[in-house]
Amino acid sequence: MMTGEKIKEKRYFKLIQKLFNVLKRKAAYKKFQKQNSDLIISQYNRRIINQSLKIWLSKLLKQKILLDQEQSCCISQLIVIDQQQSVEVIELSQNYQNKLEQLKLYEEEVNNYQMIQANQNQIQKELQMQQYIFILYL
Repeated sequence: MMTGEKIKEKRYFKLIQKLFNVLKRKAAYKKFQKQNSDLIISQYNRRIINQSLKIWLSKLLKQKILLDQEQSCCISQLIVIDQQQSVEVIELSQNYQNKLEQLKLYEEEVNNYQMIQANQNQIQKELQMQQYIFILYL
């Protein structure tokens, strides 16, 4: 019976060993499963963060594009205003030159008028002198 008990004992020992190994594997599996779950959750969190970053960057890019378009529009308007002002400056410069020429003509006319008036005064004086001379000879 000793051998029968030893066989039973060996069987119990093997059974307990198997049970222990099963429990050990189950614990290792659960540990592995938890690690895997943590890894999956962290990957999912990273995906969510990446997706959020993509959305945020996309919105930021859209805002930048809109800003660039607005700046481009403002620059175009400023260019048009600059061109209009350049045309106005040229027109004002031409107008100034025309007025300057007109002023020179007026000055010339005034000088001519003064010369004519001086000549008339000279002629009147000479006529008066001739009248006095004529009266004196009479």
